[in-house]
Amino acid sequence: MGIRNFLEDMKYRLSSPSREELFEIKDPYCLINFLKNVKHSVRSDTFDALVRLGEEAVYPLINTLLDTRGERIICTDEDRREFSFRALVINTILRIIEKLGKDNRLEDTHLFERAVGPLIECLKNSDSTVRNTAIMTLRILKDKRAIEPLIECLRKDADRYVRKQAISTLSYFDDGDAVAALLSVLNDEAEDKIVRAEAASSVGKLKDPRSFAPLLQTLRDDDASVRQHAIWGLRDLGDEKAVDYISYLLKDEDKSVRSSARLSLQQMIDANPSMSIVIKERAANAISREEAGSKAAYLDLGGLKTALKDKYGFQRAHALDELARAREMNLIDTESAVEMASPMLVNDPDDAVREAAVKVLWHSIDSPGVVEMLKKALKHDESPNVRMAVLKTFGMWWGVSRRELEIVPDIAFAAVQSREDFIRQRAVAEIKGILLANPPISQEGKNIRRTIKSITGEDFLKGLDESNAG
Repeated sequence: MGIRNFLEDMKYRLSSPSREELFEIKDPYCLINFLKNVKHSVRSDTFDALVRLGEEAVYPLINTLLDTRGERIICTDEDRREFSFRALVINTILRIIEKLGKDNRLEDTHLFERAVGPLIECLKNSDSTVRNTAIMTLRILKDKRAIEPLIECLRKDADRYVRKQAISTLSYFDDGDAVAALLSVLNDEAEDKIVRAEAASSVGKLKDPRSFAPLLQTLRDDDASVRQHAIWGLRDLGDEKAVDYISYLLKDEDKSVRSSARLSLQQMIDANPSMSIVIKERAANAISREEAGSKAAYLDLGGLKTALKDKYGFQRAHALDELARAREMNLIDTESAVEMASPMLVNDPDDAVREAAVKVLWHSIDSPGVVEMLKKALKHDESPNVRMAVLKTFGMWWGVSRRELEIVPDIAFAAVQSREDFIRQRAVAEIKGILLANPPISQEGKNIRRTIKSITGEDFLKGLDESNAG
């Protein structure tokens, strides 16, 4: 590189053009050089400027890929982190393709046909980021010239995440060789579990009947993630004979596998109107049995009560989180939930525990005494996080309950008495929301306004009547 070219290159790497200045540049080649800049903000703005140019920037970007001098350009930014110029170029092409796709212009242009060859060459690049980005771009272009190179990449690439990306992209091609390649990975027990899992879910999308038996075999895999992806693969394959096999995994030792099995069965029932009534009933019955069993197994009431007495606050808070989820799912009655959470809100010395107790009580807010308990916490709890949790709870309540007006004076008290600005601001917002939903022109509304004014000393809701009138 001559001295002039060196100085020119340094200008692009070290200068600090503003976003506005970059957007004024109409020469794509000039903008592309700014992708080497040491500052992330400049590279990001350059990226946006090129995407904004759209089709006009495509050929220069492709030509940059064809220029082998960019093959090994690894740049270092101001924080001494390395980044690949070539990967940024490909990523820009990818973003332009996505933008044209959203504008429904991708199929009308042959701009990107020329990019396929250089992108395929990038699959041999030493930088895994370059290879990954090239594969993602080939996925959108869906050019069949990419199938064989992608299969070769799947067989030989040393990076498991690149192989995983290649599998995902091959699932977009309705091609027998692609199916065979994915099944080969699926049957290779020596392959990385992340790659095999991707093969299991991807091969089902191709809806090739050859994949049915291998996917059934994969349901027995030792790795839970692989089993889960095999369920998804069978679901997408859509063969109703898979129902009984997926139903078996409703009893799997892994919670995520059981959940995927239940959801996939329901999706197969909903998506396949032609499924035989007998098989639909078997799937529905299996789901019902699993849900009943999971409810019984989900809630260990004795264990929760023990955890609420744990000496560590984080354990008590975790137990209350579990209790809140159980109450939300109606796995525990309101009275029991209130009985367990109330003393924690009133007496526990740990702020996080009291905050978690508020969440439990929200799911039981219509229970007698709960609103009064939350009002007291809003006025007297020393933790702003607990008071904010109560405010959020009341915020979820209004518009749902007819009793919402009764909490306004208490929220107004918080708006005036709280030392924290964020509490005061939230309180004012909640009051305005409640009164907008309950026009203050009513007698009850007027009484509320007088109460608020007596507490605050001012009518900070002035003008709200006009808003409601409008």
